[in-house]
Amino acid sequence: MANQVIEELRNNSNLSMEDRIPLSYMTQFHTLLWNLGVSTYKDKDYKSSLEWSNDHVNKSKTLRFIGRIHLHLNQLDEALIAAKDAERLDDTCFQTLFLLFQIQCKNKNVKDACHYLKKASSTEDFNSDYFALAAQESHENDQDEIAMEALESLLKTDGNKTVKEKGTILRHLVSISHKLNDHDKVNHYLKIMVDLLRSKGARELFKQESVENELEWFHRVSWNNAIEHIKYAWEFYLYKESSKSILESQKICIMTRIMCSIELNQSHENDKSMLLNSLSEIEKCKRICSKLSTDSSKVDKALPVLLLCELKIKLLLERSNDEINELIKMGVSTLDQHSPLDMIIGILIDAPKKYIPSYVDAIKLNIQKLTQQTKNTQYDKMVRLYRRWISACNTREDSIEPTEQVIQMLNNMMQVNENVIPLDELKYITTDAWNNAVYFYKLMRFGKAEKWMVMSMSLSSFLPLDDDLRRNITNGYNSTLQKIQAEKESNK
Repeated sequence: MANQVIEELRNNSNLSMEDRIPLSYMTQFHTLLWNLGVSTYKDKDYKSSLEWSNDHVNKSKTLRFIGRIHLHLNQLDEALIAAKDAERLDDTCFQTLFLLFQIQCKNKNVKDACHYLKKASSTEDFNSDYFALAAQESHENDQDEIAMEALESLLKTDGNKTVKEKGTILRHLVSISHKLNDHDKVNHYLKIMVDLLRSKGARELFKQESVENELEWFHRVSWNNAIEHIKYAWEFYLYKESSKSILESQKICIMTRIMCSIELNQSHENDKSMLLNSLSEIEKCKRICSKLSTDSSKVDKALPVLLLCELKIKLLLERSNDEINELIKMGVSTLDQHSPLDMIIGILIDAPKKYIPSYVDAIKLNIQKLTQQTKNTQYDKMVRLYRRWISACNTREDSIEPTEQVIQMLNNMMQVNENVIPLDELKYITTDAWNNAVYFYKLMRFGKAEKWMVMSMSLSSFLPLDDDLRRNITNGYNSTLQKIQAEKESNK
């Protein structure tokens, strides 16, 4: 019955004026068919929607609707035919032109997609939001060139609304350019971003809650891009005649890349391939340093820095304690007095706990080198190192060795009439020894308690006579020793 009515509606225009169905009734029928088409479309019943829509009059709106249904069904040829028919009826309709853009985008026809996007943007009904929609659809269809066309157009539009969006737009443009390996475009958009930050400020370009994260993202991309360009700078010099100035420039390029790599991997998730590549570049740089070294008695100033870089990278790669220790020993023996042991210790103190053995070994190595000095022995520095060693000990047994050594070192210091003890460090070591004595006393392990008491008394003797800690330990020592003797007597 419905089909019969629809057929009569189709033939209505062929009848004489007297026999035609009144226009008001025809309009109601068309509205009913349109609503049926839309209703089934919303229910994603595209087949039924297509049948109802095909029975509607051949106007531009209906043809667009049919085109969209075919697009959803991935029937691109049929969608294009319907959209083209709609365009012939009204070639200035934004919705028709945007539908043609969507179809050509899915067809991966870059040229025609861009053509219809530009044509759509020139219509009166166009809104800049559609550029963002176009970019999203293009990206989802792996048509990043079209996405860039849409985003660039959106970037050029004026108005306060788009100023707020420009930070996000530029992020997408940088991201797509990076994906397409277009370094010129990356640099171009980064420059626009910097110019906008200078003129508008970060809070005008990003949402308040995301400002920090967005700026960090742009910072990281800039670093990565810089690393690539520094690499090219180094490679260009490979083709020039070797000279001292050329080698120095190459060395600076490589070291900059290495340091950028460390910076990136310390503040973000580790990129193992980047770190391994940096280890290879350290070896390249060492070879350049070797070529530059005309006087074997002088050590290139870059070598200690390279040692520290190698240490940081191997820690980031979670190499073993044995490998870390080997690196430190090899570096120290090679660099002799130029070894940056203080900085090595500074790096290891912030390393994960599993590297405590390497940290302690570096401290021991530093103390050993300071002890070997024949002039101007740095006793104050040695006390600080002993304090660090004691702090790093896992057990009280482990801390016996550094405590005994610091007492011996202090006795040697007094023999040469030095008086440069850092009191805060010495008080820490003395208090630690006394606390160990108390610990063993409470466990009634009097032999160990006495040993620690004697060491704490020895340490306190280097404190000023009027120092409260020295006085308290002396009093505590005498009273505790009497108690220990009494306990021993009662146990006989």
